[in-house]
Amino acid sequence: MNDIEQQLKVLHDGIRIDAPLVADFFEEHTELAEYTKQINAYTAHPTHRERQEVLKKKVKELLLLTFSEEELAHANIPWSEDWKINIVDHHGILNHPILVSTNIISNMFQLPAEKPKGVVVLSDSGVPLNNFFHKRGMKFCGEQLNIFPSRDRHVMAYAGKKQQHFPLLEAAERSEKKWSEAECATLKKVDEQLNTWGNAPHVANYRQQVQRINFHLWKELFEESLREKMPDIFYISNEELGGQMLRHFLQDSTHLFTRILCEEKTREIVVRSFMNVTGCWDQDLKRGSVFFWGIDDEQRKIPLQLVGNTLTSAPGFPAFTLDLTPHAIIEALDFERIYPGMFLVYGIAHFHCGIRPLVGYGSMNYQTRMKEAWVRAMKEIDPMELPLIESINTRGFIGGPKVTFGWNAQNGFEDFFALDIVHRGGMTKEYLQHLAQTPLSAVLQPALIDIYESYVRPERRQNITITSNDLMNDHFEWVKNVWKVN
Repeated sequence: MNDIEQQLKVLHDGIRIDAPLVADFFEEHTELAEYTKQINAYTAHPTHRERQEVLKKKVKELLLLTFSEEELAHANIPWSEDWKINIVDHHGILNHPILVSTNIISNMFQLPAEKPKGVVVLSDSGVPLNNFFHKRGMKFCGEQLNIFPSRDRHVMAYAGKKQQHFPLLEAAERSEKKWSEAECATLKKVDEQLNTWGNAPHVANYRQQVQRINFHLWKELFEESLREKMPDIFYISNEELGGQMLRHFLQDSTHLFTRILCEEKTREIVVRSFMNVTGCWDQDLKRGSVFFWGIDDEQRKIPLQLVGNTLTSAPGFPAFTLDLTPHAIIEALDFERIYPGMFLVYGIAHFHCGIRPLVGYGSMNYQTRMKEAWVRAMKEIDPMELPLIESINTRGFIGGPKVTFGWNAQNGFEDFFALDIVHRGGMTKEYLQHLAQTPLSAVLQPALIDIYESYVRPERRQNITITSNDLMNDHFEWVKNVWKVN
């Protein structure tokens, strides 16, 4: 056994112990297009289907704030189907290979298609403008290009104001890199596009700017001849949708979510059942926030703790209080003083409305833990919900692996960010055909090092000296020859 094989075994063994849900995919040799076709074949429980009608109505209302009726009609969004939706993405401009790849993987079965179905993405807007996947902006040719000022780095995407200008070209000019003529042409073109797409007159805030920009930028990731055969993509802030659903639910004093938020006995069961579940809250509020996050005057988030019938800010944060009554909650949502946390957004979309979440290696774990917590809570609150919750499949794995990469003789395989793909004229038909035929297990393998370092307990970790490049096996030889050169 050579060194790569030995270390690959170490990766497998560690992940099997500490992230066993991911290990289930080590031997998933189904080709990517067929695999994604299978996870998109989903039949919801009839009760969930009925509930999804309300959610779909709210999605359409939100989209019509940013898109025209004609754009939505052209997009062929599958309103009549039982929804399965990518939830891995962050609400920001298309950038990082992992997040770009989630949209490609989840739709591989229709890239391209004669009549592609429009894609709705429920993205996480409870992230700051400076986060792991965006770093205050975008990346191109290995250079970080900051398009948000440092003072705004903690502003939450959910609460972000409309950006009057996206200074991509200015950021490139500040770089010490010597840009080639072709690279300068790409930067100039994308700078103009960002500022045109993001500053349409009907765009009111950063959430909507992301929707408009990604709607257009997504098509630029494919060569021009393919773009009409690519699905339109529509980002929806999961937190914004959750807030709209809550406004609807809170009109009914008997609704499950009204009881969870406003009825003391029900609330106590829920707080106890979800204690220490990732994405929810813990006893000392070192992680998470109870039900909602507060928003301060600088659009930064405030963790909230439960004191009686009131949510109050955690120690060390600006003073904040929210009475847990329907009127107070709706008013705070309307004035964007709060946004719903992961417990609410996923509880509403997945475990109440039955949307099948398409997940990453992290969200697959916490969605499964959330499902277990919902079962615990509903055994006490409403046993009729148990078969509905148990019907939700939280293992639609799409996120973590990267499928946007290139090759050069000096560095071998390299990750391509969104702008790197745009610079090369977009993914070709040949690229997509090869990718569609690549087994999921092969796509997963280069991501194992990141998964190992993220999830295997420190006391069990061994020193890994191989790189993801070493795990790009024969399945990826085609990458060396498929890119056009601008």
